[in-house]
Amino acid sequence: MKRVSKSYHLINQLSEGFLPLVVSAICLPVVVLAGFGVVDLIQQGQWLLFFAIIAGGCLLAFLLYWCCAVSVLLLML
Repeated sequence: MKRVSKSYHLINQLSEGFLPLVVSAICLPVVVLAGFGVVDLIQQGQWLLFFAIIAGGCLLAFLLYWCCAVSVLLLML
């Protein structure tokens, strides 16, 4: 058990700076693309389409979550 604990501690020390790097590598391109998207929305004036797509995506995600929750509840009965 002591050997496993030492290995875990070593891995933790080696990967200490890895998580912030991954988060910044994922978030930075998303923020840049979001900025370009907002500029394009302002220039093209397609706010209604944008809000419709956002609302549809939220509705779809909610329906999938609700269906999964109902099926789990039915399996528990």
